[in-house]
Amino acid sequence: AITDPNSKLSQFADDCALWKSCGKFKKNGGPRAKVKFNKLIKQLGDQATKLIQQVRKLGLKVNTHKTKAVTFGDGSKKGSIVSLGVYSKDLDLKINKRITDNNSTTAAELAAIDEAIKTIQEKKIESENIVILTDSLAATISIKNPNKTNARQDLTESINIRANDLQEKNQTQVQICWIPAHCNIEGNEKADKQAKLGLSSKTRRKTGLGPSEVKSIINQYKNKMWQDMWTNNPKGRFFHAIAPQ
Repeated sequence: AITDPNSKLSQFADDCALWKSCGKFKKNGGPRAKVKFNKLIKQLGDQATKLIQQVRKLGLKVNTHKTKAVTFGDGSKKGSIVSLGVYSKDLDLKINKRITDNNSTTAAELAAIDEAIKTIQEKKIESENIVILTDSLAATISIKNPNKTNARQDLTESINIRANDLQEKNQTQVQICWIPAHCNIEGNEKADKQAKLGLSSKTRRKTGLGPSEVKSIINQYKNKMWQDMWTNNPKGRFFHAIAPQ
């Protein structure tokens, strides 16, 4: 266990988690820079290797978990097309659906979790404990603190209502946990595959759009209008040659 949050090993662990969660290095609030990150790996040497091995062992523990019905949820996005995927070996679930276009990836992850619980309700699946695993840290945080994030409160509210309903009516306890992405966790990789299949699926789920997503669409439209005016306007060509965009 990493006990010192200020240690280089702890910093490396945080950077690994953010790298796996975000898929890239962020300029602000995340890992400092890729060069510094690689330098840190060299400094830590065997410690870094051991940490990576520990993360992979986590995947093995999840894959061999037998005390609960394990379900994986994932989301995918390509251009404006967005989809969800659900996979569970324990509950025999394979779900892929396309959701409303122009949604965020976090909304897709939330929709996948909500779809998993909804399916468990509709199929009246009996299980004392169900754990839903997602590699979206943003989704898990927004479910835990729906009023403190900018994520989709309609989806987080639906998830919490469904989970509470299962507990009250069926005595089924639902847990939602974050796991690192791309760490050889078999169920998570299969949920990711389902999500990608959902991009071309004819089965749809209407999720609508949240305020941040509507704002993003408006900003894209405004930027396109401005760019078209800047490109086609006969005036200001000297500055256009310097800054065409």
